[in-house]
Amino acid sequence: MSPAETGVRGSQRSGLRYTFAASVKVEDPNSGKHIISITSNLSSSGCHVRTSTPFQRGTKITITINHQGVRFQCDGEVVYAIPGAGMGIRFENEATKQDALNRWLMQISADVVEHQPEATDIAASSKRTIILVICIVALVAAIAAALAWLGLLP
Repeated sequence: MSPAETGVRGSQRSGLRYTFAASVKVEDPNSGKHIISITSNLSSSGCHVRTSTPFQRGTKITITINHQGVRFQCDGEVVYAIPGAGMGIRFENEATKQDALNRWLMQISADVVEHQPEATDIAASSKRTIILVICIVALVAAIAAALAWLGLLP
């Protein structure tokens, strides 16, 4: 994921971020403005919201995320804003107590683990590839020898 998408680098994050697309509404209660968009990632401490017109860094917000019929809402703060790309939202502490967020994170992390190839699968695949290449080289050599024996090769 690019820094433009996440807006933060390495040590600034508190928690693993997972790719997560869900509808989101971000409201600034002071101005009454709101943004309706899509998240691009999610963690226990925040998310990235795609928008071409992000709120300014430091803006206190209320965020509502809807995903597969489940709703999550909490207060938060804009921790970075990249015009044309989006903004990072840090959830307030009460967010980790919400079942919806925890369920989504458990499901996402389970999906990530499920789709990671086992080291033994990778090793077996590499062995099969090497054996296939050796067989092809041997077949080509046998065909060349047969053609040479028949006098069909110069």
